[in-house]
Amino acid sequence: MCLKAVSSKVKKGINEGSAKLLLSSPKYYDLLLENLESQGIKQCYDGIEFIAGKINHYFKREYDCSNIVAVHLSGFSVEQKHLGNIIHYLKSAGLHIVYIFSLKHYWVKDIVKTMEARQELFVCADCEMLESLDFFPFIIEQGNVMKFHKNVKNLKIVTSMEQIPNQVCSSRESLEFLNMAFFMSSYVNIHSDSLYKVIAKLQEFGGNVEPTLKFVKGGYPSIEKEVVAFEEFSKDVVSRDTVIFISCFLNFEFPEKLERFIAATLERGWRVIFKACPPLLGLGVETQEREDNFIKSFLKYDNFVYWDNSKARLNVEDLERSITMVELYSSMMYSYPVITMRPAILLYPDENEILKDVLENDSFYNENLHIRIFGNDINGFLATLESLTKDSVKIEWKNRINHYRFMDLYNFKNSSEYIANWIINWYNKRKLLIKE
Repeated sequence: MCLKAVSSKVKKGINEGSAKLLLSSPKYYDLLLENLESQGIKQCYDGIEFIAGKINHYFKREYDCSNIVAVHLSGFSVEQKHLGNIIHYLKSAGLHIVYIFSLKHYWVKDIVKTMEARQELFVCADCEMLESLDFFPFIIEQGNVMKFHKNVKNLKIVTSMEQIPNQVCSSRESLEFLNMAFFMSSYVNIHSDSLYKVIAKLQEFGGNVEPTLKFVKGGYPSIEKEVVAFEEFSKDVVSRDTVIFISCFLNFEFPEKLERFIAATLERGWRVIFKACPPLLGLGVETQEREDNFIKSFLKYDNFVYWDNSKARLNVEDLERSITMVELYSSMMYSYPVITMRPAILLYPDENEILKDVLENDSFYNENLHIRIFGNDINGFLATLESLTKDSVKIEWKNRINHYRFMDLYNFKNSSEYIANWIINWYNKRKLLIKE
């Protein structure tokens, strides 16, 4: 319904004091105000400020807001695996948690149902509304570019941070966008020492900024539960016979290439799992159908398994059966090796198609976690699969990945507790500040 159709009713309500007209977005003020002026409406309010004020007032009245930690929900399920056990430690220390998520979140109904059943505090807010909330002094967030109230500090925890410097398949514009997102954050959690150096260089902006004060050497909380589950799984019940391909970059950008590699793997007799990408559920039917169509030619193989989005995570048994995981851009290229103690294979373009300086500074590739296959070297790929079954090669990779676990990765198996303690200390230090 357009404003013109109800303008007389709106004016009547305003004049009688029985109604208020709230503008829905400061971003569109000029257009909205012009529209109101054209209809002879002489009074309105900032709707974002009005609603946010009600929310802020409620929490400040009902709770000790100096003791509240906000948690922005992202990811693709009710359980936020990217946060590990951080929330548990914060609650154990007596901090109150309020969850914040968007009404556009694909799982919003499930999330609300879960929050209500657990009697958790939550607010549905994003964009301008989120930027107007200040009843919490600190928020853990997992998005890309996010803005908050000037009185709110944020800690950015990104599961796929390793992808940021990957220029082999990322555009310069994408890199600059993500680098600016980090710059806008109050604090940024870093996974590893090698990554710290890369991100620090990016965040210097040519030597004009000192970024390291905002870096938290927290580590990788996302993998903690899976590492424990994998270590506790009985290794005697299965043999390694599986190659896992991840739906991420290759099957959308280079589907013919990936089809050839998967078909060759199946023909060689390996069991293949193609793991669907859960975020696609929130990107529309066409994107999901494109993924479903990609695997149709493989359904004739008895040794092919399509791990669709009805099951978000691979189970421990299939991880144990795997010898490697294959993709180029997924964050799982980092989590899989650390969980399983087996390398991941990165399928790169032809070497001569990659700029020399990009390849020389390829910080996504880590020699202690990855094997690179260039171009369409299917024979080299199949030979690599065979080599990964040899005991001597298994031991070599186990040693290399252990080096990454304990000498490069921060707080291996202890990341959640470290980050939670950092947040608790942040709150304790703020008690020293006197506000006039």
